[in-house]
Amino acid sequence: MHQQTKDKLPQWYLDKSPKNLILSNDIDSLLSVKLLERVNPEWKLKYFYDFDSGLYYIGDSKGKKSETVGVDIALDIYDLMTFDNHVTSDDGNNINPNSINLNNICSINSSNYSRKYCGSTALLIYSLYDIPLPKTDIGKALLMAIDSTYISYYNPIEKNHPEWLEIHKHWICDILGFPELYELEKKHTKADFDRFSYVNKAEIQVIDDMNDGNYTMYYDLRYKDDVEECLGIPLDIPYEQFRLIRSVKAKQQFLDGKHKSDIAEGKRLMSFAMTGKNHCNYSVIV
Repeated sequence: MHQQTKDKLPQWYLDKSPKNLILSNDIDSLLSVKLLERVNPEWKLKYFYDFDSGLYYIGDSKGKKSETVGVDIALDIYDLMTFDNHVTSDDGNNINPNSINLNNICSINSSNYSRKYCGSTALLIYSLYDIPLPKTDIGKALLMAIDSTYISYYNPIEKNHPEWLEIHKHWICDILGFPELYELEKKHTKADFDRFSYVNKAEIQVIDDMNDGNYTMYYDLRYKDDVEECLGIPLDIPYEQFRLIRSVKAKQQFLDGKHKSDIAEGKRLMSFAMTGKNHCNYSVIV
């Protein structure tokens, strides 16, 4: 990533002091957590966030808010630090100032939603910390399958929208600085990447097996060993038990003239993300 882009982002990502990471429920978040733990050995996974139920923590110590970092989560509460790839406002207002989010610094909202960052949070972290990409083409293809990044290359071609393709190229090449990924897409078909789309179907869950308030994490990722070998990084999940500390309820709605500020009024939003030009998903603390 070019330094001028890095300079526009919140600079807390350079702080090496201990941080407690929040994992969400898919491979994008899990891979991102593993990358962050590798780059910053003092940063450790401590929390799990489920958009439908709430925030969980491992062990007995909850940690301080000031030391907490969300990973692939559009956190909206307390201006918590977070890495995120979502569009987090319909009109550019009420944005978390501590969110490392390319959409935020590029003023992406409902009015220009089609120009949004098309990559994963993991790709953002690879670029931000200058982490070498997987060595093999299969590893790179797997990485592009996460969060379906490759779709934004083939969709413009299929729908004859070359201007969309330029948006994809801009993010991958000009902003992230990964022209080799763009060249890989040019040399392959959509079907070649579709083979790896199964990585997005596995969902991380926490389940209270004994109905005693202690939750265990489960993650049924197909071909886990092969995925780890291709990406060159382990994707193990914690075996410790989790406890729920903050309950939330997931909601979604079409804006239809309303704004994020209207939705937030009288509510405590935990997370908020635009999932379309006129549609949003959010969670409310209960």
